[in-house]
Amino acid sequence: MLILHGAPALSRFASAKLLHKLKSHYAAISSLDTSWVHFVDVQTPLDKHEAELLDRLLRYGPTVVADVNANSDQVAEFIV
Repeated sequence: MLILHGAPALSRFASAKLLHKLKSHYAAISSLDTSWVHFVDVQTPLDKHEAELLDRLLRYGPTVVADVNANSDQVAEFIV
């Protein structure tokens, strides 16, 4: 099973709005990041051509920029 992160699932505006709503319930939340997650069930490892094709198919939307300030000890990941 390949697990691949894709483009952001929410716009910056929608993310900011959701973060504000979440903070009203859980004050400890300091940031929010959303992205599409693709689960690819493969029977055998992909060859070079298949991997390139899958990469082209899943390259869409804005580019995800990693937050270099994220503290991995305090990060929780939820997949819904």
